Amino acid sequence: MKFTRLIFTEARSAIRMQSSSALSERECASFLRRTRWPRGISCPHCAASAVVKTGRHLRVYRRYRCKSCMRIFNDKTGTIFQDSRMPLKVWFSVALLQRKMSILKVSQALGMYYYTTHRMVSKLRKSVYPDLVARHLTAARAVVERQGSRSVHALLLQVPRSRKTAAWG
Repeated sequence: MKFTRLIFTEARSAIRMQSSSALSERECASFLRRTRWPRGISCPHCAASAVVKTGRHLRVYRRYRCKSCMRIFNDKTGTIFQDSRMPLKVWFSVALLQRKMSILKVSQALGMYYYTTHRMVSKLRKSVYPDLVARHLTAARAVVERQGSRSVHALLLQVPRSRKTAAWG
């Protein structure tokens, strides 16, 4: 029990200190873009591939305009991240941690309210993104470890999960 508390204390402080260096919002947006449109960008409203880049939304997410339906959309349009105020790096951290920890422990480790974390986890479980995000973060962790510094996610992956769900067994 004391060992688990020690790991949580270390993980909580490491997340707060290294959250900006471990994951950047631009990297997460780039990963979402590559994952969502592997064969090229298409309109989420009419599925046309005639799309023009028109700038950036919040300086991170690319903004596009469809030539067929003339609608404007960005990288998050039509996904579970669309109307969320949480940054993608928080979503990605929750997606990785919820596979190894309970929702309560994830919310405590990230310093979030339980209800917010619960809503995020339930949305993630209904989508296709958690496995993709977990693969991306595992690859990013390997890169960070090769550079010689210890990753936040390496600390958190050592914590045993206290409950099992049918979805993630």
